[in-house]
Amino acid sequence: MLRIFFSSTLLASALPVVLSACLVAADEDMNPDHNADLNHTPPSSTPAPHADASVTVGQRQSTTLPFDQVLKKQDADFVRCASSAGAFEIESSEWVLDHGLTGEPAVFARTMIADHTKVAQKLDTLLTSKGLDGPDGMTGSDRKALDTLEKTPENQLGKAYVDAQVAAHQTAVKLFADEADNGKDADLRAFAAANLDMLKSHLAHAQAVQ
Repeated sequence: MLRIFFSSTLLASALPVVLSACLVAADEDMNPDHNADLNHTPPSSTPAPHADASVTVGQRQSTTLPFDQVLKKQDADFVRCASSAGAFEIESSEWVLDHGLTGEPAVFARTMIADHTKVAQKLDTLLTSKGLDGPDGMTGSDRKALDTLEKTPENQLGKAYVDAQVAAHQTAVKLFADEADNGKDADLRAFAAANLDMLKSHLAHAQAVQ
């Protein structure tokens, strides 16, 4: 991880990650030809399901398939961004604790690690039950947000971290609410709805600390 000096002012302007930025970065980083190749059948002796096919829990495939070749775009975008957001929450919180964060921001950071680890495990279990491989790593926008946080001087780290958490959770609440209302896959809709209140609670906590 890069650690270069940056001011928290730059962090505040760089960290509000909107949903559209997440989706653009995801398409570029995780699957550059996502839109063009959504229905592409990977080289295999077993044909992949159509990109718009809905795979319910319990219907495990004999071999795992990339999630974005099976799920509809709405759901694939949600999986990609939700996975990335969770990774950012965990890694950013671990990083600030490793660099001496104390007080209420540190309490919040430990909560983020515990809660988002559980959510990430639930999403992974859900995808595995569908015979799908999940995303690999963060989107470009979340990697940049983490990199910016790591460039913050330690005497500004508490404020920078909490500001980042407020911005990240504002985005996550919108992401999960949209999937809960508009998702095509029933299991992912239920997953998003089940975790939405927790994210709203995190946002309120971060704003109180801010």
